[in-house]
Order: sequence, then C-alpha cells, then structure tokens
Amino acid sequence: YIEGKMLHAPESFTGTTTAELTGSGTLNLLSTTGTRCGGAYRQVQDDNAAEIRVADHRKSGEAEITCSDGRTGKLLFLVGDDEAVGTGMLGKDIMTLTIEGSDAF
Repeated sequence: YIEGKMLHAPESFTGTTTAELTGSGTLNLLSTTGTRCGGAYRQVQDDNAAEIRVADHRKSGEAEITCSDGRTGKLLFLVGDDEAVGTGMLGKDIMTLTIEGSDAF
C-alpha cells in the first residue's frame, strides 16, 4: 500500500506497487484530483554502507514517476524492514511517498 502527499499543494495519493522493496517493479498511484501516476521502482546499491559499518545493511531505492497531467519526477527512497519512505520532485512541487504493507514485500 502506498500513501503520498505534495508539500505545497492540497493533493494526496494512494496506490499499490508490484515491487518488493529489495527489488524492482512498478508503482500505481491515484491522486485526490483524479490524476493517475505511475512508474518504475528499483533498488539501488548504497556503495558507502559497507565502508561505514559492515552491520548496517541500509538499502535505498528510486522511482521515476509520470502522471496523466504531464508531471514527471524522481523520488529517492530509504528502505527499512517494513516500509520505504521516499521524497523528491514531482512537477514543480515536492512529493513524499510511503510504501508499506503486504503488497510491497
């Protein structure tokens, strides 16, 4: 399950993903304004994690999003044990997304 919101606009999102947080897949979002957004999610390697602490297996991910109203953006995620939290630009505003729940794992 995905929940998201824009920082400055009164717009929020709900959706689902086919991605496992440690893999790749697609995001499907529906805005409170009726706009549909989607894109690819993939895990990215954090090259510095091994140099800082071997026991810290923190992961990150990224998503490229395109919306039916023409907005595009890229979000970067920090991946935890049971959720991923991402932030980035969508159009000219900042978007935050949280991915959690059984369909994300």
